[in-house]
Amino acid sequence: MRRHGAVLVGVLFLVPSIGQAQGTAIELGTGIGASILSAGGTLTLIGAPGAGVRGQAPLYVSFILPSGFMIQPETSFNIVTGGGETLTTISVATNAGFLFSRAATNSAYAAMSGALQFASFSGSSDSEFAVGARLGYRMLVNPGFAVSIEGGYRRWLDSDLNEITIALRLGGILSAGR
Repeated sequence: MRRHGAVLVGVLFLVPSIGQAQGTAIELGTGIGASILSAGGTLTLIGAPGAGVRGQAPLYVSFILPSGFMIQPETSFNIVTGGGETLTTISVATNAGFLFSRAATNSAYAAMSGALQFASFSGSSDSEFAVGARLGYRMLVNPGFAVSIEGGYRRWLDSDLNEITIALRLGGILSAGR
């Protein structure tokens, strides 16, 4: 588990060097959507913003090279309180994929995903790692705004939990690339 987390955090530190590459498009955004979690029973989570790691609100940044290669780290933070108890979760994920057209055009994309979630409840804490994939379509609304429609699947390895998401992602384009 710690090795998976170290690899994921290592990738997050490499991302800024990718952003320095000439012609890299940079997009910052969030999304709305739904997550369906199942492990025996089914739990549906709908969030606005949502459809991040386990249905939490994501904040993402995409680095898209002119070739269409994309690295997309995302994070989410959640606190739920009730009955004198508090659940806190912090999640990080990295999606690495490919836009089938260039970054400056509308394009379908596919990405592999790795996620790590840290949770704390009533003084105890735990972490878990997941792997999965996403398919989507990214549309440039104008030179400063992109909308993506995507679906994804993740398998949480320790809890044998399946996560299926659908999302509408809204991103501001900070650098358009070429």
